[in-house]
Amino acid sequence: MYDWLTLRWTTLLTRGLIGIAFGVLAMAWPDVTVAVLVVLWGGFALLDGVVTLSVVGRVPGTGARVLVIVAGVVALLVGFFALLKPGIAAATLTWFLGAWLVVRGVVEVVQAFGGEQSSARWVLVFGGLVDGLIGALFLANPGEAALGIAWVLGLLALVWGVALVILAFVVRRSADRTDPDRPQPAYG
Repeated sequence: MYDWLTLRWTTLLTRGLIGIAFGVLAMAWPDVTVAVLVVLWGGFALLDGVVTLSVVGRVPGTGARVLVIVAGVVALLVGFFALLKPGIAAATLTWFLGAWLVVRGVVEVVQAFGGEQSSARWVLVFGGLVDGLIGALFLANPGEAALGIAWVLGLLALVWGVALVILAFVVRRSADRTDPDRPQPAYG
């Protein structure tokens, strides 16, 4: 972890401008953003499958070896599927995410009413309802939900980019004030 205020203002500015550019591009072309993310994930799954299968010979026991082979083959199949059919893979991943959120929401609400009595029970109930609602929306519209995820990623990148640009100028101004002997640039 590092202190953002100790970074050079030019570093902050560069990171901020890259964040803004990424955010704008992700929101301008959410379908491309989703496709790129799915392709990256597919590449990761392929690599995971290859690495998993490469260790089969070192796994003790026939049962465990079979499980490792199955895991490696499934990773390869999923990776190839994601690379060959990114649109369908994105919708499928979003559908699974939606199912997970619905289940998680139900579990959170049930947990809120189990165990010790707590005044913070409403936080679990609220969180569970939000998870369930988002999950239901993802299940009802997996393709649009995938595009929505791209928009959220783009918006986050844009907001952080703007924040870093502002921070860059705050750091620059602070450095200018704390070191009056430092030569000032001709542009400002």
